[in-house]
Amino acid sequence: MDSKKLRERAVELFRTYVEKRGDDESASFWVEHSMGAAAAAEKIASLCGLDQDFAYAAGLIHDIGRYRKTKIGMYHVLEGYRI
Repeated sequence: MDSKKLRERAVELFRTYVEKRGDDESASFWVEHSMGAAAAAEKIASLCGLDQDFAYAAGLIHDIGRYRKTKIGMYHVLEGYRI
């Protein structure tokens, strides 16, 4: 899969899980955090001469497992892996 398609797929996946999460204060923090991580990863990749689309996708979905509002420990990592 090329990196543009990967980025598109990551955005689709993220939107799906944002909808599943619902709308509350912690959801908006999670969305803002993930989008900020995506933008930062893209900028760092640009400065380092790396693939910006791949970096954006990775930053966007790095906490995708948090859609279930898991706050204890690292369970969101396991949930993200399952996704």
